[in-house]
Amino acid sequence: MSERGLESHGRFVVLNGKLVSVDGVPLHDHLEKNPHAVLGRMDVAEQVIIVLQEAVEHARARVSRVAEATLATAGAVLSVEDLNLDAEGPYRLIMTLVNPTEDFVGYYLFFNGDREEAHYWRQFVADADEVRTSGRRNDPRLIGLDPGETALVEGTLARGPDGLVRCSVSVNRGAPAEIISITHKIAWAVSKNVTKVEAVADVEAGIGPGSTLIIHDTGATV
Repeated sequence: MSERGLESHGRFVVLNGKLVSVDGVPLHDHLEKNPHAVLGRMDVAEQVIIVLQEAVEHARARVSRVAEATLATAGAVLSVEDLNLDAEGPYRLIMTLVNPTEDFVGYYLFFNGDREEAHYWRQFVADADEVRTSGRRNDPRLIGLDPGETALVEGTLARGPDGLVRCSVSVNRGAPAEIISITHKIAWAVSKNVTKVEAVADVEAGIGPGSTLIIHDTGATV
């Protein structure tokens, strides 16, 4: 080993656990010039490693963090702006919420500052232990949290050929032994590009410090 983290395994050189060259030639050059030749000299396991590594690198290159917001103090709104769903979407949404109050708090997802609940529709399924409930509501309510409770919200946001914005969201809330799973299919009945996403609490200062909203560009197209 001539350099820290650099290992030689016969025809293969690994740097910090990552394959970087084959037969003395950088991996990228191999795959750019003659991928079939280099793969043809490897066994099946080695070929799988190469293909998976290239897939991971390709995915990392295409996915980027577009926006992020974290509350330093409790507030009623957690939002990110300067988005462009039409140009950058679909988006991947990741959000953590904590209820810092002594009240039960409801949280809603709004786009572009449009807080008219009647403009949003959702179909939901909630699983708690062995009990399942479902329904349809004319609002964008994501979840309700008890005092001190936290939740993870994950979803995909896209604008379809019909011009409408749709969001598929999953929610993980509750104590570890009492997890409640909720999924929402949300549609915004306004045909507009999304430039702002916000979570809004129905109680003043209902979103606690440390709550975070992250938007990723998925690198995909609709």
